[in-house]
Amino acid sequence: MTLASGYMAIKPTAVVEGNHEACTACISTDPRFESGNFTQYKMRFHSVSLNSNTGNNRYYSFNRGITHFIVFSAEAYIYAKNDAFLANQLSFMSADLAAVDRKATPWVVALCHKDWTMETEAFNAFAPVLIQNKVDVLFVGHVHYYNRYMPYDSVTGDQDAASVSADTFTYTNPKYLTVIVTGASGDVEKDDKCDVPDNRPSLTCSEDYGIGFWHPVNATVAEWSFVTVQADGPGPKDYSDRLTIIQNGH
Repeated sequence: MTLASGYMAIKPTAVVEGNHEACTACISTDPRFESGNFTQYKMRFHSVSLNSNTGNNRYYSFNRGITHFIVFSAEAYIYAKNDAFLANQLSFMSADLAAVDRKATPWVVALCHKDWTMETEAFNAFAPVLIQNKVDVLFVGHVHYYNRYMPYDSVTGDQDAASVSADTFTYTNPKYLTVIVTGASGDVEKDDKCDVPDNRPSLTCSEDYGIGFWHPVNATVAEWSFVTVQADGPGPKDYSDRLTIIQNGH
């Protein structure tokens, strides 16, 4: 937090709360926006609350170019679970996504901390909202590696392999959202390895330290790239990933 403060004081940043920001022993003061007490998160990133359309930084949305971003909490399903908060968050997500003008912002990207492989209950609750509103990509973190999945419906278990090119670098008119795990900037932990089970639709994975870039080209084409960077000590292995999503159904 302290190391990031200097950068975040001068650069626009969209933050997402994770499990390390939770305080299960703390008291909720506003059930609409809290489950447990995320005081450190809320106070350090209070500027997001001032500029978000919800008045808080635990769930909100914004437009950037031709992309609509929606940010929400997966941790609220775990830490000091509060039904009022969850109901308000889902209500916001449903209304916000339904109101997106796909002519102005054809691409819709969601951000939270965990996907269905990390927190099943949370994902089962909000996945239908994301899928029904045709969210294109969900970026998550938590585990400290990089992982890209093929378009997949976690509720039904259906994998849209037909939309994936032979080299896996292009998805054409995918039926479902694409989950990309971008936790590769995290600390090295013994359980954060690319030993993805065969029943998960993972197409590529890397334990190297890296950073990703989202670039919507136009209303039908968007590009994603991931590259490794020089970290402390010896450099990581040479790894990169790229993805082009072609979507004519916006």
